Amino acid sequence: MSKIHVLYIIDSLNIGGAEIQLCELVRCLKKRDYRVTVCYFTSGPLEREVNKIGAKGFRIARLYKVDPLIIFRLCQIIRHDPPHIVHTQLFKSDFHGLIAARLCKIPIVFSSLRNCDSWAQNPIYGRIYGVIINLADQLIANSEDVRQYFIRYAKIQPDKIVTIHNGVDLHRFQNQEEPAKQVRKKLQIKEDAPLVTIVGRLAKQKDHGTFLSAAAKIADTLPNVRFLVVGDGPMLQDLEKQIVKLKLERYVIFTGPRRDVPAIMTASNLIVLSSLWEGMPNVILEGMAASRPIVATAVHGTKRIVDDGITGLLVPPRNPDYLAQACIKVLKDNDLSARLGNAGRERVAMRYNIETKLQNVIDQYEYFLSR
Repeated sequence: MSKIHVLYIIDSLNIGGAEIQLCELVRCLKKRDYRVTVCYFTSGPLEREVNKIGAKGFRIARLYKVDPLIIFRLCQIIRHDPPHIVHTQLFKSDFHGLIAARLCKIPIVFSSLRNCDSWAQNPIYGRIYGVIINLADQLIANSEDVRQYFIRYAKIQPDKIVTIHNGVDLHRFQNQEEPAKQVRKKLQIKEDAPLVTIVGRLAKQKDHGTFLSAAAKIADTLPNVRFLVVGDGPMLQDLEKQIVKLKLERYVIFTGPRRDVPAIMTASNLIVLSSLWEGMPNVILEGMAASRPIVATAVHGTKRIVDDGITGLLVPPRNPDYLAQACIKVLKDNDLSARLGNAGRERVAMRYNIETKLQNVIDQYEYFLSR
């Protein structure tokens, strides 16, 4: 019997939650002797990792947000080496990949829903996306909030969406004390300086502007504090200008994209997420896996993970005053910090282990294959 062939289609291989989860899934399938192909539109640091795992990769250049030539090229790839399963990830891949899969009469088609995107609330966009996404046989939402969100705004039938939470490989966060020391040393951050870290794409969704406004207030109270901004994106220049305006040049370090997130989080005293919307943010799960306290905005997805006062502190979005107060509270109280961090680690170990997530996805594949 020939190996099961799975084709993944994803917008990019930049470092992000969806992309990292995809790499974990590809690695797991290769260990189980599946054949895996990955098609993507934008290059990124994870290309090397996909190749190292042993998956075949194809980059398709995209000229426009909606590009019919991509559908044509995907059809060529599919017909040249037909997969048993096509699984799309993220909006652009959904639009082009699902149409291509159906044109090529692929028997099993999956898609993943990962964010409570604000555009879906627009009746026209939400309905169009609902029509496209319904081309899939099965939809996988990464949180119950995301599932309910798309049932409501994209009018998807509830029985077509299954919830499979994101997962974290806890082994990656073990024995990170020495790498964490090296992170501080290379970034010239003193061992006793409180370090507050935000990890994520520098884009509107993550609202780094509110984080920096809160950072200025935190620095007024804790003059030796330092801030790491990990990631890259279209808002970089605007954020650099904001730092100058707030006179935070000596407090804030932009690291760009990093692959040593476990070491960075272990080096940090506090992990912050200031997002305006989310699905199920990996950064919170990773911060908890590193036993670090979390301060995050109380938005869809985040509220499902963080129990306010138990595994972290929740604050309203777009409110730098509340965000700063919560951060200062954690940084000044070592007992509170340890309690939140330990509870978060236990929560991830119990509910969000990567092995459970991967097995649940494979179970879905095998169920449809058996049919």
